[in-house]
Amino acid sequence: MNIALENCRQRLTAVKITAGLLLFIFGVRVERAMARNVPSAGQKLTLTGAIDLALKQNLDIQIANIETATRQQDRVIARSELLPHASFEADESINRYNLKAQIGIQIPNVPHSIGPYQAVHVGPTFSTPVFDLTQLLCSS
Repeated sequence: MNIALENCRQRLTAVKITAGLLLFIFGVRVERAMARNVPSAGQKLTLTGAIDLALKQNLDIQIANIETATRQQDRVIARSELLPHASFEADESINRYNLKAQIGIQIPNVPHSIGPYQAVHVGPTFSTPVFDLTQLLCSS
């Protein structure tokens, strides 16, 4: 029983040492990453460097940049509606006609209905809105 208890303590000690080393290693990496973003007290910060750092860390400017990019993409999407559209369509129908309803009289020895006739329409379709090309090219 003492051997099992001693083995358990050794494993627990090894786990604690491993966990401590991992926390130390990851803690050092986090501190290094944070140190890259902020200049240390020993480094001189130029006016240009200070402005760049302030602009990078300013959330209002980051939000404004994201909103500007979103609006530009929305404009591109809206302008795409002005471009021609092409598609390919297929349509099929089966028709049967009542002869008396079509010509107004019933012809002797001719059936009451004619058909069925199958109609298949396949082909490309093109559409484009009518627009002023100068307004499309000049609005940027």
